[in-house]
Amino acid sequence: MPRLGRLLMTILEAAGINRIEPTDVELAPTEAGRPARVRYARLLYDRLKTLDSYELDTRKAPGLTWRDLTCTYLGGLTRHCIQIRKLIPKFRMPEDAQGLFVGVVDGVRREPEGHWVLVRKSKGNGPTATVRILGEPKTSGQKAGAGIGPFWAIAQLASDPTTSRIEPTEAYLHPCYSKAFPVPVDSDLERRTLRLALEQVVYWQSKGVGVHVVKPVLDELTEDEAACRPDFELRLPGGPRFLIETMGYEDDDYMQCKVGTHARMRRLPGVAGLFEHWAGSEEAEGRDRLRRLLTVAVLGASGRYLADVEDDCCTSGDLKGKTEREGEI
Repeated sequence: MPRLGRLLMTILEAAGINRIEPTDVELAPTEAGRPARVRYARLLYDRLKTLDSYELDTRKAPGLTWRDLTCTYLGGLTRHCIQIRKLIPKFRMPEDAQGLFVGVVDGVRREPEGHWVLVRKSKGNGPTATVRILGEPKTSGQKAGAGIGPFWAIAQLASDPTTSRIEPTEAYLHPCYSKAFPVPVDSDLERRTLRLALEQVVYWQSKGVGVHVVKPVLDELTEDEAACRPDFELRLPGGPRFLIETMGYEDDDYMQCKVGTHARMRRLPGVAGLFEHWAGSEEAEGRDRLRRLLTVAVLGASGRYLADVEDDCCTSGDLKGKTEREGEI
């Protein structure tokens, strides 16, 4: 992962954007009577604002804060670059003037003139925001412009030597679940796994059990110092951790690699179980079985054993509503 990618992951971890609390998923009934709305997005920028003193080199910019130098909305990025230029006298050296863009975008595209732009589409018929990047952007595991959005984007803002303007000089993009629920994910298959986990959080909450979902973005060490990073975690306050791994392939090399990786993950502190989600399969039977296994593990760990797993597959109902228009999952 490039430098900007590592910085983005560190920022998302510090702001808690990769952690979903039970109360982040609202139990507001939809027309079908199923809980689907979320309030997570409304907390997003509040979480980023908690980073006032984060990752700033005070030797280069004494007295300046995270809010002074960071923009979180693409539509305001051009204005933000102008503002940073006005702050140049507050930097120890003019060439030290810099800032960041950290926000959610739809993607990047290459213009006919050859340069790249970050793209954020508006709801309805609103204007599309585009901002030019001086270099070629990098995308998690793919070529620039590839992959399914939306994405978290981070861009370095610095002086363009040809114009002396503050411009986005380089950028990195990483997929997220949706604009309304921008938890970072590593692939479109992981979006399916996260959807299943969110469905279960709502169901377990209806049973009086609050479960936290975590998308690890940084490596964790086992007791024997082996590094690994699970795809998702389910955490019970004061209780064990359950891991969910997104599975996408069935070839021998892939499976052999997963055997070793999963063995290391089971050695992480507090892990009581690891469950595989074959996200590429549309078989309802496999998904329902996983839901049952997760429910038995989670409710059992919370002391709420079920005498019989319900026929509704232990879920509050699917959240497939093509729903982002109203801030739903």
